[in-house]
Amino acid sequence: ALRERDWAIDGFSASRICDLAGNVISIISTLQVTDRPVTLARSHGDFTPWNMYCAHDRVFLFDWELSKDKMPLLVDMFHFIFQSGVMIHQQGYDQIARDIQDVKKIDTYQRAINALDIDIEASYAFYLVYTVSEYLLQYSMQGELHDQAKRLISVWDEALTDFIGTDFIETGAVETDSNGNRRLSS
Repeated sequence: ALRERDWAIDGFSASRICDLAGNVISIISTLQVTDRPVTLARSHGDFTPWNMYCAHDRVFLFDWELSKDKMPLLVDMFHFIFQSGVMIHQQGYDQIARDIQDVKKIDTYQRAINALDIDIEASYAFYLVYTVSEYLLQYSMQGELHDQAKRLISVWDEALTDFIGTDFIETGAVETDSNGNRRLSS
């Protein structure tokens, strides 16, 4: 029901928010008709550096209140990259997209993706839909947004626009390159 609401969010016009919502709806429409399997798992829900503690070669996670069962695998990874990129490193979407591509090149990551037959693009689509929808609703209920929230909205806007321009939306086609990385067909 995002599109049905006529609201502006601090610093963003109602038309820009409706465009964002329209992109979310476009991805949802594609996901509804695809027969692409999505691997599900428990998600932390807010997997970020500020919700973890590292000691003695172990990672301790806290703040599990946003945890959900049956979320697409990799949602936490995408969330970590976006949140730490925007909130800590003040990165724009271009750098975040490169960071996601860099993670895909890690051998351990590639082995896990192949072993579990994970559809990376479908997981990414679900991440964008879920995260943008949830946060836009939260932000719409706040008065004044902090600068980091405004940067997140701008970065998500670019990510959605970029994703809408991919073949996933038109055909859902995925190809595997010579390194075993799955990517959208060109």
